[in-house]
Parts: sequence; structure tokens; C-alpha cells
Amino acid sequence: IELEVTLFDLGEKSEYPNRVDVYAPAGYKFLLSCFAPGERERLKKNLVSCRERWTLFNGNYLSGAILMAADNGVLPSDMPMTIKLLASTPPLTPERNYFFVVTKQREGDAGWGMTTEAFPITPMPVTIRYTGVAGAEVPLFMALQIRYPLEWGGHLHIAAPLLYQILCPIDKILLAPDDFRLPNCTHEDPVLNGCFGLPIVGDPDPNPLLPLCDPLHEIILTFELPWWGNLDPEEFPDLPPIAPVALQGGTELLWSITVKVPDSTPKVRSNNVFRVRVMDANKVAVDGNLWLPGEEVRTIPRVQDFKIWFTQPVPASMMTVAIHFSFNKTLPRGEESSPLRVIEIMAPQGIELKVRRPKDVQRLKRDDAVAVTEWNWTDILPRQLWFGLDMSKNVTGTFHYAFPALTPSDPPGMPYDNLWQVKLCTDSPMCSTNLLSIPIPGFFFGEEPAEELSEEAQAMLTGGWAHRSALPSLVLLVLISRIWRPDG
Repeated sequence: IELEVTLFDLGEKSEYPNRVDVYAPAGYKFLLSCFAPGERERLKKNLVSCRERWTLFNGNYLSGAILMAADNGVLPSDMPMTIKLLASTPPLTPERNYFFVVTKQREGDAGWGMTTEAFPITPMPVTIRYTGVAGAEVPLFMALQIRYPLEWGGHLHIAAPLLYQILCPIDKILLAPDDFRLPNCTHEDPVLNGCFGLPIVGDPDPNPLLPLCDPLHEIILTFELPWWGNLDPEEFPDLPPIAPVALQGGTELLWSITVKVPDSTPKVRSNNVFRVRVMDANKVAVDGNLWLPGEEVRTIPRVQDFKIWFTQPVPASMMTVAIHFSFNKTLPRGEESSPLRVIEIMAPQGIELKVRRPKDVQRLKRDDAVAVTEWNWTDILPRQLWFGLDMSKNVTGTFHYAFPALTPSDPPGMPYDNLWQVKLCTDSPMCSTNLLSIPIPGFFFGEEPAEELSEEAQAMLTGGWAHRSALPSLVLLVLISRIWRPDG
């Protein structure tokens, strides 16, 4: 950022200063050559150079901008004097947010000043959401607002904690302008720190004094100008128009990208942080949020391979949705501190689950399936569907079920928060005590699923593999209107 420092008085008048030192609060860092663009020329009669230097000041190591004065370059007649400097900001507002200025003469300090009302750090609006399941690849949802226009060729730098992996490319765009173009994604760029000097995950003999690092923990997203961007639109009128910048100021984005969660939570809180920076075409940071705390990593239960399949959605119509995930580690019933009893599926706002008959909910996995004993639903809560688990069997295998859903009309269309929720709960039937909540990106009108159903799942969906019978549930007699139990 550009800092503006104004000098109002020089202190002792017996001798004019030959140096002016500016010290920023802890966490700031002045650039090595710290004049802002154009300042060297504008102030050449007053100051000849600006260099960054670390100094022990007031009991703390602070970054300082050392301004060397020309002969009689800083005079009382020049006051007030405004100087613009370049510095990088900390992730959070420092606890002691004080800037200090010291003027120096040949014999020592001549005067000093301090401001105790420095501006607070206002990070870029970014929100992340994912499920911290140990060793699993899960979708990470990132909502962010671009505060300043981003030119073509600009970048987004996303860094996860060292032991995470961020997997290119972006999986799905859930919110973006109509003319949004998907950025290129890479793990290889000179601006990325990588694991320079740190032992890599899998190193047979790592240095125990240094933290392990995964080279895939950070990515660069580049908003490249389309190939026809330099062509004359009058000569090629059939090509789509291109906006003057890649992203306008105020643009809001929401997307999902896959991350691989490590086996344990990073031990130091400051190491369990995601960071996002917006950089211009020259890879100079112009905005960012450097403090996005990560989730606690859960080792029990362990789930992975989340997928959603659906028939083509159109407004105000019935469709079929299938949810798939698997437990990658058997959960013995005798070892559970809080037993897993219910799996809840919750649709996004505006989508209703329309289960009316036993065969409307269909199991799509014949062997190695999660032991489900019943499923239930109610017209009172039309977005939710509950699956009761067999408490006599260990939790293992694959959950794969299909059910009907009713899409919203257009308008209003699909919801802003277009996320399905899978909840693993300890209580029955309402799933109020949540062990784990997994968001899954939804779909839009006219969209096709990323993957087709397996041959087994397709056959079970179309052939009605299992006969089902209805049994009343005394626990849900008042609230739940229908409960079905699979015989087989």
C-alpha cells in the first residue's frame, strides 16, 4: 500500500536534520526501495533516497523507512512536508498500531513524533467453508468480493496451510457476473513460495526442527485476456464482446475448488490459516486477506468422495437427485464416544424434496453399502430427508441414494447459496446434534452432471432393485408423515 507521512515540525533548530526515520507498527514491512512511484523525482531537492531497515525500537523489531536528506534539504520552510512511501501490511491490525517518526542530526536524535490513531487493517471480504475430514478430498467454497478493478492479466494467489493440497482447476462457479471468464490455475509460478527450504511431505529423513510442507498447498489464478481481445471488433463482429477489465470493483464471486485435508490439524494456530491476495498484471499485491483460519481436522468419522448426480433441471419441475459418499475408515460401534445414528440430506433454499411413495427413495449401491434401516421425511420440513442407520453394525461402506426433488420457478431461480448439505448426526430423528456437516455444490437450470451414474446405479434406479414396505414409526408418529424401511 501507499503510506502518506506528513512532517509538521523538525524539532531542534540548531541544525537541520540529515535523516528522517519512519517506523511502522509490528507486522508492516517497508519495501526495500520505499519511495512511492514519482516521489523520488518530486522530492529530489529534499531527500535523496529511501531504504528499508529493521531496527530495535521501543523493545520491538520494527521495519523502518530510512530517508536520507540532501544538503539543507529538509528546512522549516518546507513544512509541512508530505512523503509517500510503499509498505506491505500485516494480516491483522497490530495491537499497538503506532507509527513513529524520528529526525536525526550528526550528533543524534533531533526530534520525534508518534501517531496513535493509525488506520485499521480492513482485509478483503473473503469467506471459506469446507469440511475438515482427515485425509479426504473435499470441496472448499470460497466467497470473495473484488474491491478494486482487476485488469486483464491480473492474478489471485490462494495459499492453504502447508500440509493441505489445493487441486486445480476450479470445480464450479456458483456466483459470478454474466461475462465472467474462468481463470487459469497453476501450481508453478515464480511468485509462489512453494516449499523453499522446508522438508516435503514424504521425505524419508526430514529435519525435525522444520515444519513439513506440501508443494501443492498454493495456487495462482490468472485472468488472461481472451485470444480475440486484441482484434478489431468491427472486423470480427461475431466474436463476443470483452469487458475493459477482467473484474470490476465490487464484483462478488462464489466458487468451489477441491482441497485435500491433512491427517491432523496444524499445531500452531498461525499455521492453520488460508491466505488470499489479489495481484495486478505485474504480480504486485493490491488487496488481500491473510487471516482465514482453517477448520479443525476431524479423524472420526472419515468420509470422502462426495458426488451429486441429477437429471437435467428445468424451472418448476420434478427431477431426480442422487447423493454419493463413502466412509474411508470403518467406524466400530463399540469405539464411538457419540454414536452416529442419522444421515440428513438438506436441499438448498427453494428446492423441495417430494417423496410420496416407498420407491421414490432408491438405494443405488448393492454391495458394501452403509447399513441404512429406514428413511423418513415430512411435509413440514420439505427440504430434508433423514436416513436412520443400523446401530448393531459398524459404520462403513458407501452411501448412494436417489430421491425426487421439485425445482423453483424462474424467477426467482436457483438460490444464491446453492449448496446441498450432508449432515452426520448423533440423535434421531431431527438431527439436531451434528457430528459433521458436508456442503456439496448444487446445480443450475440446464446443467448436466459432471459424471454419469455407474452401470449398477443406473440399473437400480431404473429397475427398482429392492421391494420396500411401509412401517409406522412411533417416535415420529406426530411429526413425520412417512417412514419407509428397505426389506433387503
